[in-house]
Amino acid sequence: MECRVGHHSNRKRHGTHRNGSSLCGARRQRHRSPRPGFHPSDVHGSSGGDALRRRGFSLIEVMVVLALSAVLTLTIARAFVHATEMERAFAISRESEAQAREFEESIRTLIESASLSRSAATLESFFMAGAVSLGGDGITSDSLTFTAVKRPMDAVIGSGLDFETINERFGPPGGIEEVSLSLTPVGNPGERSGLFLRTQMPADSEPSQGGYERLLLEGVQSLRFEFFDGASWVGAWDTTTQTTPRLPAAVKMYYTTSDQPEVERVITVRVPASDATIDNPVTIGGGA
Repeated sequence: MECRVGHHSNRKRHGTHRNGSSLCGARRQRHRSPRPGFHPSDVHGSSGGDALRRRGFSLIEVMVVLALSAVLTLTIARAFVHATEMERAFAISRESEAQAREFEESIRTLIESASLSRSAATLESFFMAGAVSLGGDGITSDSLTFTAVKRPMDAVIGSGLDFETINERFGPPGGIEEVSLSLTPVGNPGERSGLFLRTQMPADSEPSQGGYERLLLEGVQSLRFEFFDGASWVGAWDTTTQTTPRLPAAVKMYYTTSDQPEVERVITVRVPASDATIDNPVTIGGGA
C-alpha cells in the first residue's frame, strides 16, 4: 500500500507528514489487525498444549513398552533357566539309564555263563543262593554264588605268549571261575556300599571267600533272587543238596538303588546251560 502527501511548506509538510504517517499507520494497523475471535496468544497456547499432550502420550507409550519389555525379558529368562534345568535333569537321567543298562548287561553276561561239572555234587562246581551252608535260610536269597566257564580273551590268545607266561602275567587264561554277587563284601569296603562282585579262578572249595572283589554298582540298597525250576519260581537254590546238580532254567534279580529306593528293578536272565524245562523240572530240596 502506498501513502502520498503533497509538497507544501515545511510546517505543512511536517504536519502533513505526521498526519500522513498517522494515516498510513492507521491503514497499516487496520490491514494487520487480526481476524475477529482470534488472538495471537491462542497460537502459542494451542501449540504448547498440543506439544505437552503429545509429549505425555509419548512418555506413557515408553513406559508401557518398557514394562512389556521387562515382562518379556523376565519370561524369557525364566524359560531359559527352566530349559537349562530340564536339560540337566534329562542328561542326568540319560546317564543314569545308561549306567543301569551297562550294569544289567554285566549281570546277564555273568549269569548266562553259569556252568556245572558233570560229575556228582562238588564244591568245585556249584550254584548256591540262600544256601544254609552259607548262612542263608534256604527259602530266600540276597546273594548268589556260582561257578562259570571263563573263556580266554582274544587279546590273550593272540598275544603269541606261551601258557606259562600268560598264566604268570594275566592269571589262568580260562577255565572254571567262581562268581559271587552280594551286598556284603568279603573284604573291607571302606565307606563304599552297593553290589559287590567277587571272582576267583580257578574255583576252590570255599565259595564264601578268596579271589578279587570290586564294587559293581554303588548305591544298591536291596537285593534278592528268584529261580525258575521248570514249574515255578523259588526263592533259593543249592546244588550241593541235590542228588544230581542242576541249574535253574532262569534267574530273576530284584534290586533297588539309593537314588530311586521306591522303584524295584528286575532283571530276568535265561541260563543256557540249564536242562530244566516244564516237562523236566528240578525237584527242590533234592535230586532231579
